Amino acid sequence: MTCAFERLGLEARPRIDPERLKQNYHSAAAAAHPDRNQGDASALAALNAARALLESVPSRLRHLAGRLPAQEAKLSAPGMDWDLSLNCGAFARKVREWAAKDRSTALQRALGQAEALTLQKDAEALMRDLSRRMDKMEQSLSLLDERWPAVGADELTNLADQWTFHARMHSTLQESLTILRGG
Repeated sequence: MTCAFERLGLEARPRIDPERLKQNYHSAAAAAHPDRNQGDASALAALNAARALLESVPSRLRHLAGRLPAQEAKLSAPGMDWDLSLNCGAFARKVREWAAKDRSTALQRALGQAEALTLQKDAEALMRDLSRRMDKMEQSLSLLDERWPAVGADELTNLADQWTFHARMHSTLQESLTILRGG
């Protein structure tokens, strides 16, 4: 497999400049486009795949980890925040229960609206907490980038796993908020 970094003319490292990624992609895509300069559709598809891989922090970190020399396996689990995960799951369950309640009378609707406001405040608190944790992961990404290339594949994959884990919690909270807002 050709390296996504090489395909887009970027230095292989944990952190990349999104604007530089965009510029390099547009330049390469213009040259490879099938409607121009006898471009190649498969080359354009490969560029699209490389861009998508590098735009996603977890995918980029896993791609980098796969390029590093094989190391002796370490027994280190990513620092997952299980309490936050349980809180997000419990919140999503409360929202599903709220959505399933009967609201056929005016009183039930009024009570449902009041409960929705309380749930929205809970969601905002969880989102703030999640946001703080995502900021810490951004800092971890910067630290890995500063130490590059003296970074192990396990460090990259652990951060990628944490990122994916937190992104799923964010998605769960967003879905719950959509339900609460009547969407």
